[in-house]
Amino acid sequence: MRACLPGWLTGLVLCLVLLPASARTVTLTLERNGHPLTLSADYRPGETGRPAVLILHGFLTTNRFSTVRAMSETAEERGLTVLAPNLSYCYTHRRAPLQCTSLHRHTLQGDLQELDHWIDWLKKQGHRQVILVGHSSGSTLLLAWTASRTQTPVHGLILTSLFPLSGGRLGTRSEEISLARSLLKSGNPLPKKWHFLYCRGNYLATPESFLSYVEALDRAHILQWLKSVSQRLPVEIIMGGADRRYAKAGRDLLDAYRQQGARVIVIEGASHFFDGEHEFELQDHLDRLLNELEKEHQ
Repeated sequence: MRACLPGWLTGLVLCLVLLPASARTVTLTLERNGHPLTLSADYRPGETGRPAVLILHGFLTTNRFSTVRAMSETAEERGLTVLAPNLSYCYTHRRAPLQCTSLHRHTLQGDLQELDHWIDWLKKQGHRQVILVGHSSGSTLLLAWTASRTQTPVHGLILTSLFPLSGGRLGTRSEEISLARSLLKSGNPLPKKWHFLYCRGNYLATPESFLSYVEALDRAHILQWLKSVSQRLPVEIIMGGADRRYAKAGRDLLDAYRQQGARVIVIEGASHFFDGEHEFELQDHLDRLLNELEKEHQ
């Protein structure tokens, strides 16, 4: 299968550009077969000798999304180094959110490879301890990444709005999955429009891209990953009590998370994005959990 990402890092370009506040842009340029792909992240250097925090955005958004930006500021105020990458989604130096109707060639495997490079970059900056913080599908990706990689500097996860991306009543149609599998098997890579998450039949993606997410990011895989990761690392999950995704994912989801070893915090009345007055409660929980995780490894 073809992918947009290189298997090996053959070129590395660091570019620091002053942004508002203390954030700077860091870029990594990866090359494969002579085709560069530039990844970017917001970088906020903190106090040396303390953990770095990698914060990952939700599906098709960016590190400038309000929930992610607020979490970055909370971690920075603690004096911690913060790295908030933008997943490229196969677009070089991507800075803007993608639409359902954008061409989607990216895959789950490619996203995980990008996380490999950012973690390696943090290690090269001297960070021996990393805390992972995610929002929405960013939480799911960080969980999947941690479950499949054991030799890492990660010593804790804080996952917000963690839900399956497919299965059940989450918008993906079984007949479309069957069609995508058939197209992939026949060697037809042409993009088609699918139902996926909030994209109602207009998610324009190659069969490979579409299947990489819907076949892996379901409830069964999330619970399997949680069980595996929580046996070796603390996993903290923060959920909004008024998140509409419960109607599709099932209210028993939180009990299932707890049964796999995760600690679950529910902010009553909060939406998927913890907007309004609930943003402050989210940041209070995040600040406390970062403090606890840092103390555990001093």
